[in-house]
Amino acid sequence: MFRASRLGLFLVAATVAGCLYPPLKIGARDAGAAGGAKAVDGGGAGAGGGAAGAGGNGGVGGGTDGGNGGGAGGGDGGVADAPGAPPDLPLGGSARGTGGSGAGGLTDGGSGSGGAGGTGGTTTSTSGTTGSAGGTTNSTGGTNSPARGATGGSAGTGGSAATGGSPETGGSPASGGSRETGGSVASGGSPVGTGGMVSTGGAPGECSPGTHSCSGDTLLTCDANGNWPTTGSACTYVCRGNACTGQCKPGSPSCSGDTLLACDANGNWPTTGSACTYVCRGNACTGQCKPGSLSCSGDTLLTCDANGNWPTTGSACTYVCRGNACTGQCIPGKFQCSSLTPQVCDSDGNWQSQTACAAGYTCSTAQQECVCTLTQCTDGRCIDTTADPMNCGACDHACPGRCSGGACQCATQSASNLVSNGGFDAATISGWLAGDSNVAISLASLDSSGCASSGSLFVTYQGPIQTMMPAHGPCVPIASNTAYDMGGWVYIPSGRPEATAEIVVEWYVDTTCSTLPDSNRGVSMPTASTLDVWQYAHQEAVVPPAGTQGMIVTAWVGRLADGTPPPAAYFDSLYVTPAPGRF
Repeated sequence: MFRASRLGLFLVAATVAGCLYPPLKIGARDAGAAGGAKAVDGGGAGAGGGAAGAGGNGGVGGGTDGGNGGGAGGGDGGVADAPGAPPDLPLGGSARGTGGSGAGGLTDGGSGSGGAGGTGGTTTSTSGTTGSAGGTTNSTGGTNSPARGATGGSAGTGGSAATGGSPETGGSPASGGSRETGGSVASGGSPVGTGGMVSTGGAPGECSPGTHSCSGDTLLTCDANGNWPTTGSACTYVCRGNACTGQCKPGSPSCSGDTLLACDANGNWPTTGSACTYVCRGNACTGQCKPGSLSCSGDTLLTCDANGNWPTTGSACTYVCRGNACTGQCIPGKFQCSSLTPQVCDSDGNWQSQTACAAGYTCSTAQQECVCTLTQCTDGRCIDTTADPMNCGACDHACPGRCSGGACQCATQSASNLVSNGGFDAATISGWLAGDSNVAISLASLDSSGCASSGSLFVTYQGPIQTMMPAHGPCVPIASNTAYDMGGWVYIPSGRPEATAEIVVEWYVDTTCSTLPDSNRGVSMPTASTLDVWQYAHQEAVVPPAGTQGMIVTAWVGRLADGTPPPAAYFDSLYVTPAPGRF
C-alpha cells in the first residue's frame, strides 16, 4: 500500500514536471546526484555518448528495485536533453570533458557501479532493460541492502549526458527493494573539467591545437586549449606564411662580390644591389681603391691590395713614376752629353737638349757643362788664339789679315776696300794731309800685322791740352743707300804725354768732299788709352745719311797732358768696305 502510493505520487510528479519544466540542458555544474532516488520501474538509464566537453562530473544514478542503477559515462561533446526525466533525478554525465565517471547510488536488489564515460558515441536505450554500467568506477557500490550513497565516484573529465535516453515503460518494479535514505552526495568530483577543446555546442576556441601562426618574426603554436600563447619561438630570420623562413634579417647588408646587397622585407637576398665604388668587405662598401689598380707615391709604384687599400710600400721605379706607371728615360736632374750638346733630365724623366757647345768648347759630363778646350778669355769667350784673326795670339788681338800659329800674317788689302793704300804697304803716305799746323804725319815701320814689308801712318799732335786734330785721307765717292763695314788699327805708344786716338769717317754731300751735311756728319770709332798694343776700332753695317756722296777717313790724336815729346799714335789697315767686309 505504501509502495503503491509512492509510485503514484512519483508519476504525478513526473507528469507535472513534464508540463511545468521543459527539457533541461544539464551542464557541468551538476554535482553527483544523491543516492537513494528510485528509478522508474523497469526503466534503465540510457547510456549516452556525446562530444567531449571540458570538465563534466559523473552523475550518481539512483537504482531501482530489481535493476542496476549506474551513472552513465559521459561521451565527447554535447549537452543532452533528458526528456521525461523528473527534475530531481540527476543525469549521468557532464557537459564537457571526456570520460568522467560517476558513482552510482545503491538500490535494493542490485549494486550499481559508476563507470568511466566512453568517448564519442551515442546510445539508445533498450526498452525494458536497465542501463548498463559505463565502465569501472573509482569506488564500488553497496550491496543489495539498505545503504547510503557511495562516496567513491570521482569527477569525470568530460562526458555529457546521454541524449535521447528516456525511461522505458512497461517494466514491473522489482520487489523487495526499499528506498534508502541518507545517501550522501558522492565526493571528489570537481565542477569543471580541464584541458578539453570546446565541444560541439560549447563556446568556440581561438585556434586548433598544434597549428602555427606568426607574431612579427616569432612563431606561435596553438596550445592544447585552443589558445595562442603569449610567447613562441623566435625565427632566425623572418616568420612568413605561419613558418620560420628566409635567408637573412630584413635590412641586413651582405657583400656579393663588390656589390652591397640589402636583405628584403621577406628575408631574402635580392639578385641586384648597389655597386661599391671600390670594394665590399665586412658587409659594407669600403676601401680606397679598386684591387689591382696602380698609383704613384713619389717615384714608387703602388698596387691596390685585395681589400681595396693602398699599401705603405711598393715598387721603386727605375726613373720616375708618372701617370700611375713607371716610365721615363732618366732620373730627373741628371746630366749627359750627346756629342757637343748637353742634355738635362727633366722632372718627368726625359732628356732635354740644351744649347750646343760653341766652337772651342766640348761637352763635359763630369763638369756637367760645356768646357773650353782653347783659350778662355776674361769675358768667358773660348778662343783659338792660334788661328782666330780677331784674337790672334791673345784675346782681342785682331789681325788685319789672317792669323797662323798665334801670329798675324802679312795682310793683303781687299779689292773692295775704298781706302786707298789703307795698309801703307807702298812705302808712302801719298794722299794723306795734316789737318792743322800742330799735326805732323809720317810713314812708320811699325806694322799692325808685324809685316816687315809694310808700315803705318804715324801722327803727332802738339796743340793745346784737351784738344785733338786729325790727319786726312783722300776723298772717296760712296752711295748713300749702301751699308758699310769700316775700321782700322790704332797703337798708342808709351813714353809720351797721355794721349787719345780715334778713327773718324766724315760724310760729305758732294763727291769732292768739300761740303759737310748739316747733321750726322760722320762715324767715330774711338779706342782705349791702352798703351803699346794694337787696338781694333770698327763699326759694322753703317748706312750713310741720305744725300751723302763722298767720305774721308781721318786719324785723330788728342792731347791730355803737357810734356814732351808730343802725344802720338800709329794708324794702320784702315778700311771702308760694303758690308760684310774687312781690310
